[in-house]
Amino acid sequence: VLTLQFNEKDISDHLTVAKSQFSALNEVSCQMGINNFGSSAKSIEIANLVQPDVVRLARNYVQDIHSADNLDTVKSLITRTNEVNVDVLMPYIEDAATMSVAWSVGARYLQGYYLEEPSKTLKIAS
Repeated sequence: VLTLQFNEKDISDHLTVAKSQFSALNEVSCQMGINNFGSSAKSIEIANLVQPDVVRLARNYVQDIHSADNLDTVKSLITRTNEVNVDVLMPYIEDAATMSVAWSVGARYLQGYYLEEPSKTLKIAS
């Protein structure tokens, strides 16, 4: 299965084309992903419109995940994303402390050097 990732900003800037392309690629069994997810005020609306298989959170969500405010923000974003039937990948898991917090926020997939060096491609197992 081929999975293509697109940057959230590019999708946002070209929403009509993105919707059409996501739909066409989905018809030929290509899985779709959004990279740098959460970087705009309309992230959930974008995910709901194009219906990717997975979104990969923007780095800033993970960097300060140990602060209570950011942890609540991450949990809320993941919950709202799951509500529109999209899985969430949490990248940048670099240490044991981040790993333990990552399990608690509801992300379906975890990625980072603590687990293994991140792949240059997004792989989703069914």
